[in-house]
Amino acid sequence: MNKIFPENSNPVLSHGINKIVSIISTERIYLLSVIHQKKELQSIFVEDIPEERLIEALNILVLTTELEKRTIDELQDIIENRLEIII
Repeated sequence: MNKIFPENSNPVLSHGINKIVSIISTERIYLLSVIHQKKELQSIFVEDIPEERLIEALNILVLTTELEKRTIDELQDIIENRLEIII
């Protein structure tokens, strides 16, 4: 599968996509949306600390190849359990 986004763009997403590809015979994976939580950090020692964004959930579309014989429900369970992120 060809990658459209760079590996270092978001390590959590890259890790999740790699997990999906390793367990399911995928044709394409589309990232439809990301639900994240913004965490603001403050320090008396450092100015302008960058915000931290924690991924809460993903909306993805996974297209499988014709070789994949498992049902859609089985594939959804596998993806949700392996990623440990709400989909």
